[in-house]
Amino acid sequence: MIHEKIYIWIKKIWYATYIRFRDWLHDRRYRKYWGERTAHNGREHADKTFFIVRRRESYTGLFSDFMIYVNKTKQALDAGYVPVIDMQTSENIYLSGEEIGKINAWEYYFKQPCGYSLKDIKKAKNVIWGSGFTGKCFPYTDIPYLLNEVGDFACYQDIARKYFRLSEEASNRVNSFYEREMKGEKVLGVLCRGNGLYRK
Repeated sequence: MIHEKIYIWIKKIWYATYIRFRDWLHDRRYRKYWGERTAHNGREHADKTFFIVRRRESYTGLFSDFMIYVNKTKQALDAGYVPVIDMQTSENIYLSGEEIGKINAWEYYFKQPCGYSLKDIKKAKNVIWGSGFTGKCFPYTDIPYLLNEVGDFACYQDIARKYFRLSEEASNRVNSFYEREMKGEKVLGVLCRGNGLYRK
C-alpha cells in the first residue's frame, strides 16, 4: 500500500516536471523563432542589410497587417535597413497549407517596399529577421493623433504613400472596378466588418 502511494506520488511529480519542461522548451523554441535574429546566407548584396518584416499572429485582417508593417518598415528605414515584407514563411489566413513557404501573400496586394523579394535576398550576406512580436502600431491611436493634430502620424502616412504601392494585379482590379461600377456615379461606402458580424 505504501509502495503504491510512493509510486503514484513519484509519477505525479515526474509528469508535472515533464509538462513544465515541455512547455518551457516549446516557449524557448517559439521565442527563438519569432525573436529578432541575424542570418548570413551568401555573399550577394554585401553593401545592404535587409530587414525581414514579419508578424507572429496568423489570423489577422489585411489592414491590421498593413498598420503593423508600416510601423516595422519605418523602424527598418530609420535604422538604415532595406525592408522586405514576409507573409510567406509562416501560417497566415491568405495561404493554404501547401502554399506556405512558396508564395508571399503580401505580393497579392502590394509591391515590396524597396523592390526586393524574399527570393531576391535568398543568398544575401546581411539579413535580419525582425521580431514577429508586434507591440503597438503607433505611439497613440486616439482621434487627435490620427488627424495629425498632435504627434507624428504624418510620417507614417508618408511611409505608406512612398513604400506601400498596390501590386499591378490589385491596381488593375481596382481601376477596372472603378470604371465599371463607380465612374461618374455618386457612391456611398458602407463598411460591414466581418469580425463584428461574427461576434454578433
